[in-house]
Amino acid sequence: MKSIDSRDKNLISRNESKPTISDCRIVVIDDELSVCEQIKNTLESIGCSNVELFHDGANGLESVLENIPDLLIVDLHMPGMGGLEVLEKLRSQFVYDELPIIMETGRGTPDEIKKLLSIGANNIIRKPIDSDLLISRVCLHLENVMLLRGLRDYRNRLEQELKAARDMQEKLLPLAEDVAKAEGRFKIAIGAHYQPSTELGGDLWGMQIIDDNRIGFYLVDFSGHGVGASINTFRLHTILKQLSVTASPAQYLQILNSKVDNFIERGHYATMVYALVDIEKNTLIYSIAGAPPALVYYKGTDQLSVGSGSGMPLGIMRNMEYEDIEVSFPADASLFLYSDAFYENQQINGDAIGLQGVDDFVRNSINVNSNKLTLDSILDGFFKCQSDSIEDDLTLVVASRA
Repeated sequence: MKSIDSRDKNLISRNESKPTISDCRIVVIDDELSVCEQIKNTLESIGCSNVELFHDGANGLESVLENIPDLLIVDLHMPGMGGLEVLEKLRSQFVYDELPIIMETGRGTPDEIKKLLSIGANNIIRKPIDSDLLISRVCLHLENVMLLRGLRDYRNRLEQELKAARDMQEKLLPLAEDVAKAEGRFKIAIGAHYQPSTELGGDLWGMQIIDDNRIGFYLVDFSGHGVGASINTFRLHTILKQLSVTASPAQYLQILNSKVDNFIERGHYATMVYALVDIEKNTLIYSIAGAPPALVYYKGTDQLSVGSGSGMPLGIMRNMEYEDIEVSFPADASLFLYSDAFYENQQINGDAIGLQGVDDFVRNSINVNSNKLTLDSILDGFFKCQSDSIEDDLTLVVASRA
């Protein structure tokens, strides 16, 4: 029997907090007691202390089915249920696909060997068993098992952390109770849809109550998506909580632009639209920083106002000036804000809505019975035409006066 080489020592002697081959459960099925004892002694010599021996295929298979081991070593030829049947039963079930199986045989023909490998045997070892070869094969498979286990554990931790981060990010959005209070206070219906393309996104929407007559709505879309873009939303949200619009959304964007430049990476930027509704004056003043233009629908008319878009995105030029655009916003008017995924994402037919197509799309989404523009009607029309995946973060906001 060989001495343990440096490769095996590295496998066996790991940080105590990490799994080692001594933690691995190995099942051996062989009707020859002497072979079972040889395998067990060989494996124990390299630190495998959890080795279970079975002398017939049926009992061994039952043990594997009850508790999947980390490695199975099974003899091809045994009375009753042989190794081939054990192999076939295990590989017929998806749950055992990753179980490494070493077949041992003393008289397997080339055709039998080919069949074993085609069914799913990971290795074939000849009898009488060479202990050096057995150690090499076992170490190889157990190392793969631990690597896969480590990757799976890492993925699970990452998923949990991303979920926690996503929950935190969603808490940046207006709470349902705050939306309800604003709806009652300003007699305005507010609907929003937020859908990141991955676990984390770079979109952010919100509302700000200025005074008894004015409420502001904003939608931000950071370039890119994922972790980097989501971090920027947290940074911007902190700034937004410290600032409020007085009368000019354009001045507000100008202040934000100077502050965003302090944290956003070169080459990255954020588009933003800020819309200020004044229910006393029946007006809407909005300003745009590279975002899609605001859209206003007037109930009872065929009028659909697609605002003009102007101004560079935030984070590109520090001393950027923005423009205030004022439009009428009487009772029954609706405001529609949307991120670029709304018109850029590929539809089932391979096309996209396109920025020029937003006007027609929204007209077709107006509820013919109520003559209202609602978030639900827009979403229904959007997802009926979309492919399975959204390739960018999608945010839609509809605010309709009563």
